[in-house]
Amino acid sequence: MNLPYYGELQIVIGYNSEAGLKFEGIPSESNISFNEKKNNYLLRYKVNVKNESLQIVITMFASKRSSFSINSGSRTPILYDGYWKEIE
Repeated sequence: MNLPYYGELQIVIGYNSEAGLKFEGIPSESNISFNEKKNNYLLRYKVNVKNESLQIVITMFASKRSSFSINSGSRTPILYDGYWKEIE
């Protein structure tokens, strides 16, 4: 996955022209849960990339709305909002 990153660096970790977030493969940790009260799924992942560890949280709502947040010790948090669809 390749995501643009428009935020503030907290720790200088040697960025070049590829300052976005790039990761692929299997997360080092994952947890998927369903909240019956809120009627949504919560997916949590930990991904290690180059010089940082990313905490990813995806919330999927029944209305097909979703939020995707990424936290890192080296950057300010970033949030992507959108919609999800079933894989055909």
